[in-house]
Amino acid sequence: MEELVELYGKSLMMFINSFVNDMYDAEELMIEVFARLITSNSRFQGRSSLKTYLFAIGRSLALRHLQKRKKENHLSLSDFEAEKRDYYLPEMNLLNKERSRQLYEAMNELKADHRQVLYLLYFEEISYADAAKVLKKTEKQIAGLAYRAKALLKNKLEKEGFDYGE
Repeated sequence: MEELVELYGKSLMMFINSFVNDMYDAEELMIEVFARLITSNSRFQGRSSLKTYLFAIGRSLALRHLQKRKKENHLSLSDFEAEKRDYYLPEMNLLNKERSRQLYEAMNELKADHRQVLYLLYFEEISYADAAKVLKKTEKQIAGLAYRAKALLKNKLEKEGFDYGE
């Protein structure tokens, strides 16, 4: 289990964060994903990769968490400061350089579906078929989302004078 957490934990947490926008909640939900993997009667049947299975569980838990938070309907100081905290977390490699910061900010301005599909396809290098399973969409929908998301992201970055580097 340690190897699985080391292999998938950080990327799973970042994916869950794309839903909940709170790294602390994302970390707790990531831990819950692995806890469910251990405590379930191994419902993983090999129809997809283990990574896809874990990300699908993470998505489900994140959506459930958002519904629960919405029902509670209370605002706390942590809700207002979650974005600020995320910006300064040292383990977020995306923020190490100016280009990464611009990319991160531009991606955060995208709609959740666009942000999530780009994250899965390009940061996690998950196939279109596996991304479709995680996001519960068809491959054609994933392809369309990815196309629109890339165009929107490129447009946002160009408006901000993004330096594509070498």
